[in-house]
Amino acid sequence: MSVARVNSRQAPVRTTPRPRSGAGPVVWALLRINLGLGYLWIFLDLTFGLGWYAPPDRAWLTGNSPLRWSLINLDTPAADLVQPVAGHPLLDLSLMLFVLLLAASFTLGAALRAAAVGNALVLVLSALARLPDLPMLFVNLHLILVLLGFGLAVDGSDEVWGLGRAWRRSPLVRRLPWLR
Repeated sequence: MSVARVNSRQAPVRTTPRPRSGAGPVVWALLRINLGLGYLWIFLDLTFGLGWYAPPDRAWLTGNSPLRWSLINLDTPAADLVQPVAGHPLLDLSLMLFVLLLAASFTLGAALRAAAVGNALVLVLSALARLPDLPMLFVNLHLILVLLGFGLAVDGSDEVWGLGRAWRRSPLVRRLPWLR
């Protein structure tokens, strides 16, 4: 545990999560790994067309656009705004790398704060693309997964079965603490 003192009269400020015991940390770690593997599955499915979301003939490797394929069945105003740029190779590459980075971050337990923000960005944009078709605006899977991502980032789920401690000690994170 690292402790920082602001001055000699103030109490020490804790800068790392407290060690916990019981089943809670294991449950958080399993949720973190599951979310990461979910993003990995999305990446693999869109890349190779494994059939869960993208059929084989719509795979990214066959020259199709993952972003266009994601929007093809949506008939909403927000989806209409994105349609003109969907299919641009640089945008598709950015989307796929972003999803792969989210998969790696959540699965390995590194850079969870940045991953939580990225997770929120992906899910909020996904929900916005579906408006006004979302049946339950304030209680839906998008919101639940956004809250889960932030919960994982602030609860220290990277301490169990993750690279959290090593990641926080790395020179990169010491220089750029927002990468925690």
